[in-house]
Amino acid sequence: MNSAATFDPVPALSELQTLPVMPGVLRLLHEAGKRDTAEPAELSRLIALDPGLTAKLLRLTNASHFGVNSKVVTTDQAAALLGSKQLLQMAAVTSHHNPASHLPAEALTLLWRRSIATAFCAKAIARTRNMKHGYAYTAGLLHRCGDLVLLLHPGLQRTTPEGEIPLTAIDAGAALAHQWQFADTITDAISHFSAPPEDPHQLLAAVVHLADAFVTALDLCGDSIATLPLLSTHAWDTLALTEAECLQVFRETEMHALATFDLLQI
Repeated sequence: MNSAATFDPVPALSELQTLPVMPGVLRLLHEAGKRDTAEPAELSRLIALDPGLTAKLLRLTNASHFGVNSKVVTTDQAAALLGSKQLLQMAAVTSHHNPASHLPAEALTLLWRRSIATAFCAKAIARTRNMKHGYAYTAGLLHRCGDLVLLLHPGLQRTTPEGEIPLTAIDAGAALAHQWQFADTITDAISHFSAPPEDPHQLLAAVVHLADAFVTALDLCGDSIATLPLLSTHAWDTLALTEAECLQVFRETEMHALATFDLLQI
C-alpha cells in the first residue's frame, strides 16, 4: 500500500492555495509572457525551477479532467495540457498572491536552493540508472515542500485518537502531496526520502535520499548549520553508483545548480 492511500487530510491545508514562489521565476515568466511567441515548453522549464509553482501546476492539472489515464508528474506534461495562456495566467495570479513576501527571506532562499540542487542531482542520478529522470527531477524539487508548508503554518497539527500532534516537515509534505493529488510515485518519494523503504517499487525515494545527501555534502546551499544525514545503506547498495558516476553527478549538480542560482538571483 502506498503512502497516499493512508494519509488523512489536514484541514488547514484545505485552504492553502499556493506555496511561496521565487520572485525571480515570476519575473522571468512575466518577461516571457510579453512575447507572443512564448511556447508551453519554454514556460514549463521556468516553472520547473520553483517548487511552489510546480506544486501548484501539478495540483491544477491533476484536479482537472483532461482525458488522461494517469497523473501528471512533470511540468512538461502539465504545460502540454494547459497551454501558454493558462500557464501565464497562473503565474500572474501567483504574483499578486505570493506568500513569499511575508516570510523570512533567508529561510526561503535556503529551501529554494536546496530544492533546485536536489532536483538536478536526482535527475543526474536517475540518468545513470536509466530511470525516468523527469520524475526524479520533480521528486527532488518537491521533496522538502513540507518545510515550505510549515513556514506558512508554524505548529501545524494533526488530529489523532490520542489528541493533537505536531506535524514534522516530512509529514506536512506528504499531507500536501496527498491533498493536492500528486502522483503516488511523487507522494511516496516525498514521504520516504529520509528513510527509503526496502521496496523495489519505491526506488525514487532512494534516488532523492542520495540526492539530498549529496547536495548537503557539496555545500551548495550556503546553510552553515546543515549536517550530513545518515545515509541509507539500502539506498546506497541498491543504486550502487561507481566512483566515476558519483563524480559525474557531482559535476552536473554543481554546474546546473550554481547557474540557476545566478539566473534567479538567490
